Amino acid sequence: GLLGGMALGLAVVTRYPSALFVLGALGWLVGARRWRVLAFACVGGVGVALGLGLLDWLTWGTPFHSFLAYVRFNVLSGEAAAAFGASPPEFYAQPLLRAVPLWAWAAVPLSLASLLRWRTLSLPLTCAAVYTAVLLATPHKEERFLYPALVLGLLAAASQLATALMSIQRPGLRGVLTFSALWLGFVRTGGFPSQDLRRDQFRAIVQATRGDATGLLIVNEGLWGSGGFFYIGRNIPWRTCDWPRDAAFQASMRDPTFNRAVTFEGRALPELQAAGFRVARQVGRETILTRD
Repeated sequence: GLLGGMALGLAVVTRYPSALFVLGALGWLVGARRWRVLAFACVGGVGVALGLGLLDWLTWGTPFHSFLAYVRFNVLSGEAAAAFGASPPEFYAQPLLRAVPLWAWAAVPLSLASLLRWRTLSLPLTCAAVYTAVLLATPHKEERFLYPALVLGLLAAASQLATALMSIQRPGLRGVLTFSALWLGFVRTGGFPSQDLRRDQFRAIVQATRGDATGLLIVNEGLWGSGGFFYIGRNIPWRTCDWPRDAAFQASMRDPTFNRAVTFEGRALPELQAAGFRVARQVGRETILTRD
């Protein structure tokens, strides 16, 4: 319970929407009457929460400032929907159908049978259901928001399916069905996520910032999709821009610290070369440029 509470607390620190999993897990423990585990989980979670409050106090001057700002922007106001758009609940229907592997659908009737027999739901499924319900009610929707619920839902489905397979008495049938389930797990679900993840950009940024790189300009990419220091792995300045006319592009051309550039689909290539950059290599659709 203590370790579980700490893990849930750290999950919230890592990504604030994980607070929904905390609520789902605590509700599940109450429903299961696991009072001892509930108490220890609360102690572990409160310890992590106090650490977050202290960190925000030292960083922002107010305890839990970042968490409260997140809740206020995304939940209590319409600012997120106004800034990034709103969608109806059925927005998630197609992504769910594309993302869930074929074998997992067999676990749906198994889960219902387990619910009727034992009057209880699995913990991962409960957390996934709570999280998905809130996603459906939240105006701003994106496919990537589904990922945590998919992981937990598939975890619950895998255990149900494994239990059902192991209960089959005939070895031949059990082997065939088990092999079929494993094979279906490798069948790639097309179209999820529907956005271009630009894997080549990740590789290009990593390669461009090795060696004597002192600054990086990423062209034809916004701030939200760039990866930043997580991709770079070094404490060097970096900027993003869309077009050569952007202030970030102009400032980087004048600053000799920026001796590396990565451009998607060759955008602004002549302007970069005019500023002294030369093509170093091609990584998929990304071009890496360097200058002395």
